[in-house]
Amino acid sequence: MAGVALFGVAVAGQDGNALRFTLKEGTDTYASESKDEQSIEIPNVGTQSTTVTKHSTYELKYAGVDTAKDTANLTLTRTVDKVEATGDGAEQETSLKRKPFVLTGTVNSLGSTKFDLTKLNMTQALEVSGGSPAEGLIMQMPEKAVKVGDTWDVKIAKGATSYPEDQALKATLTGEKDLDGAKVWVITVVGKAKVDMNTAQFPDDPDATGAGANLKLHLTGAADVNSTVFVDKASGKVLRSEEKVKLHGQAELASPVITVELNSTQTGTITLKK
Repeated sequence: MAGVALFGVAVAGQDGNALRFTLKEGTDTYASESKDEQSIEIPNVGTQSTTVTKHSTYELKYAGVDTAKDTANLTLTRTVDKVEATGDGAEQETSLKRKPFVLTGTVNSLGSTKFDLTKLNMTQALEVSGGSPAEGLIMQMPEKAVKVGDTWDVKIAKGATSYPEDQALKATLTGEKDLDGAKVWVITVVGKAKVDMNTAQFPDDPDATGAGANLKLHLTGAADVNSTVFVDKASGKVLRSEEKVKLHGQAELASPVITVELNSTQTGTITLKK
């Protein structure tokens, strides 16, 4: 999922708004729902289609705030609550058991995160595949103050689970509105990113069961991202985000050795629980 914003408005005036994530100890819980419509073209077999809907919970816990260093410790807990699937690959998707897992890292007032990904197993790497495990939850803020219509780069660092080189999406402060009684900033994030993920670089998940457990594949392609984020002006927290990602690529499977064409359209929402 593309970068989502957690920030506070520190300064407002003729020069614009300085958007910053307020470092504060506490816990935020988000409900996530995503729908992935996949189409795979298999040589000598034909097209197979699968639709997967996931309901997940993300818990973000902030502690150890150091204002001098402008950092806070961040613990991310991801739980897949429910998986529903229809189509040719439904059994593989629903039979795969996904245990909750925890990642630790840091975050600063610009929303820049760093996580220890060295202990990810194959199942976890697939679940957090993106520019950052916090993608869709924490957004990189512009260093300079911005006005409505201004843009800034959302950076995707090389070495994340899915990206082969440093890249960037484009964020725009598009306006403000009322959302369920709250005054929010509206931010869009759009762009295209190259994708390159090889699950063989991660150790097998010893707890994984089902037809899709520890699947060895090398996925390459490109993802078109279009997301909208609604951020509460008063608290600086994301109240809701909406995203659509279109992926086209090729997947090389190790067993049996075969290359398939993959097209996927994923839509999703993330909502802060009250």
